[in-house]
Amino acid sequence: MRFSILVTFHTGLSFLRLCVESLLQTTDMDVEIIVLMNNADEHATDIGWDSSRVRFIRVNESLGQAAAANAAAAEARGNFLVFTDHDIIFTKGWLEAVRTVHFHSPKVGATGIKIVNPHSLRVLDFGIAFTRLNCPHPHLDQSINSLLVCKPRRVQAMCCGGLTIERKLFERMGGFDQELGNFYADIDLCLRLKEFERECWVASDSMAYHFGGDFSQIDRAYKTSCLKSDIKALFRAKNDRRIAPDLDEYYEQSWRHLLTNGADPAQEFVACCMMNVADPRWYVDTFRQYRRIVDVAILPTGKRDAEREGLYENLGYDFLKLRTPIVYFVDRFISLSDNRLWWQERANGTDIVVDRNGNIIHVGQLWPRGKENSILRR
Repeated sequence: MRFSILVTFHTGLSFLRLCVESLLQTTDMDVEIIVLMNNADEHATDIGWDSSRVRFIRVNESLGQAAAANAAAAEARGNFLVFTDHDIIFTKGWLEAVRTVHFHSPKVGATGIKIVNPHSLRVLDFGIAFTRLNCPHPHLDQSINSLLVCKPRRVQAMCCGGLTIERKLFERMGGFDQELGNFYADIDLCLRLKEFERECWVASDSMAYHFGGDFSQIDRAYKTSCLKSDIKALFRAKNDRRIAPDLDEYYEQSWRHLLTNGADPAQEFVACCMMNVADPRWYVDTFRQYRRIVDVAILPTGKRDAEREGLYENLGYDFLKLRTPIVYFVDRFISLSDNRLWWQERANGTDIVVDRNGNIIHVGQLWPRGKENSILRR
């Protein structure tokens, strides 16, 4: 039973060095490592070093993520394939944890890992969920030790970083859909597993850091480009019958977690929805199953997945002085962390934050333990 780790590389040699180094340090000698270096510019793939354990395959063409991964798979000799980007840094024991989860049931078709933001040390990816329109990351930005992400779980899909699949199954499926290019091919592969009666799982004890996954470090054009929008439309049209909206299940997990960790939410709230989504009222209505909402304000900020949002700038004085508890709906709950003056002046300490990734948290969770009380009690 041999594993082949397939690293797709286009540009970014310094990250590739870290990635390969981490793989050499965290895997045994019998694990094959292949780096598929694809770029029309030969200088971009001039790494200048070699290793007896690593095969570097150069293609003087920019293939795109899906085609590059398929090309790497065609060169692999292992029974199991592990796909990863070049800017992912693996930690000790990650492959052993993947093996444990992957072989715990014959129904498992693909296994992913816990991807961590190297800048915040918070969760970037631990599976993909679905709404009617989007593919959120359940419990994005949670602490890596949060109980919400501390057990292996079955998911509908996951990102390609560390995605493990049996070679024969991958070949039967026809590999990644190259028409999807650089976007959604990994999620598409996971969804197609349903037709083979196989499942996707993520291993909580398998962890790696992903530099390119930090939304705050990605050029905003990546999020708004017409190219990605076109590919998303193709992806949704292709997989509409395979997708089962399930984000409400992650909200239920978050709500139970909130209650079991000592929170005592108020019975009614005013909803301030600052999400940048096409269906904001779906999120508000989902929260209604937990508490009564007496009024709703839809106030999108215009900045999708922003790392920081200013509450006073977006909501103003009247909301600041509101006596009724507020439930804030945002793209990412951590975007509200730096609003210290707002929280200092807010008379009500029972506010709640809901984000588009299945998180429901008390505002006291926005800061390191010990700091929240000094702010909320002022």
